[in-house]
Amino acid sequence: MSKAIEALRRILDGHNWGYEAMSSSAIRGAVGGECGRWTWCAAARPGDDFLHFHSFVPMNIPPARRAAVAEFITRANYALRFGHFDMDWSDGEVSFQTTLALDRRRPPATSQLIHLVCANCWSLEHYLPALMSVVYGDVPPSQAIAHADAPADADGVPVQTPEEEADRARPNGPLRRFLPGDN
Repeated sequence: MSKAIEALRRILDGHNWGYEAMSSSAIRGAVGGECGRWTWCAAARPGDDFLHFHSFVPMNIPPARRAAVAEFITRANYALRFGHFDMDWSDGEVSFQTTLALDRRRPPATSQLIHLVCANCWSLEHYLPALMSVVYGDVPPSQAIAHADAPADADGVPVQTPEEEADRARPNGPLRRFLPGDN
């Protein structure tokens, strides 16, 4: 069995996450968040120096909405620091993938594996309502992303942060933090 998969299994067992072995190098399970439930798969293919963690959107995108979803995931991917969305154009399957480079001499650190899984699940949880609004509500992808990434109050209503309000009042707006001598 892959050292990375063994280490991930120990972490999942410690957090009572159910899963099943697909092979000696892959496991899968299901997880639920506030926005729904989805399946996931972790795989470290033999000879591959990476551990891949995929979460799958719980439905396939209808053909008529795939172009809009492709725009949505392109916009989401542009803003993401870790991980990315993919869509299989042939059947509309959408997944979110995070990847960890592996060292063949030792298993990954617990903190790396927790980050791999949590960043993946958080990202899918964060964007899933906006994705659904594109698929079922005909919301334009740019509007759905803007809503998903906007700061919100406890009721989910977008709000401006004090920094955003201050940025609008300054010359050069939000770029000010990147201009020499203006920090």
